[in-house]
Amino acid sequence: MEILTLQNPDIQHNCTVKKVDDKGKESVCNGHLREWLTVPDELRKQLKPGETYYRCRRCGAVYRGPIRRHLRGVQVSNRSIVPQPPLPTQFPVVEV
Repeated sequence: MEILTLQNPDIQHNCTVKKVDDKGKESVCNGHLREWLTVPDELRKQLKPGETYYRCRRCGAVYRGPIRRHLRGVQVSNRSIVPQPPLPTQFPVVEV
């Protein structure tokens, strides 16, 4: 399995693997990268501290890069992310 590195870890969210279709035309996958949480143990041992694996949802390519805390919903710069309160309903609830 080939493990790619993120080209620009701060802004790269899409896969950049080039593929050739049936007609011979070359194109970029552009699948969305998601953090791969079920990494096999032999790959997990190769990680450096502060790194994680990302996997393309379309072609399955595996990338290695830094952990993006803003995507995990954990503490960011000593402040926890607070969910917004639900929006009020459009029509008021009337009890009969």
